[in-house]
Amino acid sequence: MQYYTKQELQGAGRYTGKCRIGNWNENDTLDEVRLKDYIAKKETGSLKMDKFQKRMNTALQKVELTSVVADEYVRFGDVFQLENLSSGAVVSVDVENKDPRAAENSCAVSASFILEPCARNTFTLEKYAPPASSVLTLTYDDDLLHYGQKVKFVVNAAAQGDAAAAIKLKSYPVSTTHFAKFSRFCEVVASGNDSYECVFEVLTPDPTKRLVSEGVPVMAGAPLVLLHSPTN
Repeated sequence: MQYYTKQELQGAGRYTGKCRIGNWNENDTLDEVRLKDYIAKKETGSLKMDKFQKRMNTALQKVELTSVVADEYVRFGDVFQLENLSSGAVVSVDVENKDPRAAENSCAVSASFILEPCARNTFTLEKYAPPASSVLTLTYDDDLLHYGQKVKFVVNAAAQGDAAAAIKLKSYPVSTTHFAKFSRFCEVVASGNDSYECVFEVLTPDPTKRLVSEGVPVMAGAPLVLLHSPTN
């Protein structure tokens, strides 16, 4: 009994899968070029997967928060996180998600539920030095954070990789060019352009106690209200 067609019987001896048809030489050359290009990118770490892995390794590298000392006060130089009491999310920075407008020199800030301290969600404090003409701005000579004090929040340097310039949290009044993507409220970014838009005032959540609490050192873990100085 015959199990093969006439065409299969006639062509079986002369045509196989290895037979080259069409412009096979060009295809072979292109395959070699693609392979060489892949090897070169892999050696230099410029493959998309390598770039993504490097980005994740930089952003999610573990960071140790500053231990609370005996007096339990917050100090300049402490490494800390900013957590929203309502949602439980922490403020996080994505230094690779940059604003396409070069003059802005900023990157995206969002809330993240990855609560483990890492490079992208930890910050330090920097004192705001007011101009000599600003006599109403409170300043303190010690290294403690006080209620009513104006400060800047500096992103952990480990999140920036090889970048040398420090980036700080920054916000703007709502306008046609600056607004949050989802809420349409004030946009918060991390920027390398140091200006008054980076200044926040530290307040107690209770409005009735803000006057009496002015100048009192802030306890570690105490709830805060961060008032953006240029907006308010």
